[in-house]
Amino acid sequence: QFTDKSYGIQVPIGGENGLSENVLNGDYTIGMWVKTNADICRLFTIVKEGDHYVDLVKGRYRMDLGGRMGSFYYPGLEKIPNNDSWNYVFFRREKGASDGGTFSGNCTIGLIDEDGKLHTSSYGIYELSADVQNKPKALVIGMQKLDESLGLSPEDRTTMSQDSTLLIDEFRVYSRALSDNEIPRSYDRMLSGNEQGIALYWPMNERYPTGY
Repeated sequence: QFTDKSYGIQVPIGGENGLSENVLNGDYTIGMWVKTNADICRLFTIVKEGDHYVDLVKGRYRMDLGGRMGSFYYPGLEKIPNNDSWNYVFFRREKGASDGGTFSGNCTIGLIDEDGKLHTSSYGIYELSADVQNKPKALVIGMQKLDESLGLSPEDRTTMSQDSTLLIDEFRVYSRALSDNEIPRSYDRMLSGNEQGIALYWPMNERYPTGY
């Protein structure tokens, strides 16, 4: 459970038990179950070197990417988790060709509602090569109060209200872009940890996340 005072849970990058930094520089899919009564909140944040970060934000009317991340063009997903039910939310990135010092590719924000219906919004992205090459420093789940030790400015905030809560369950990261056909087949079941491309899996069955 996260509140407006939460610094979030940091996923380790590198090391024997950490998430490889190469995962977040290539194709990947991040998925989680979400339940919140907040009008605005961060679901996850990827912090990179060089004062760059990207986060998936649940807004009042849609979900968007936010942060400092170079140049993006995207339409947000005009579907948000319902206040009184659990919804599965995911973000998928697929790298495109690099040409002349630039990078292009596709990103998708997706949600599976309480009736099992899949909603997605995909868009092309264009980034400066420096943004792509910068190494990830941290992947943070549920960070509402920005951690200045990660180089984030406290002025960059989502204004989550004090009486709001965010619940996250079954957090998973894949080192590949799962298709729209694959995600509905696995979103509502616990994983074994041996699935193709699974890079990190936190079932959130304990007070603190275990197992990855």
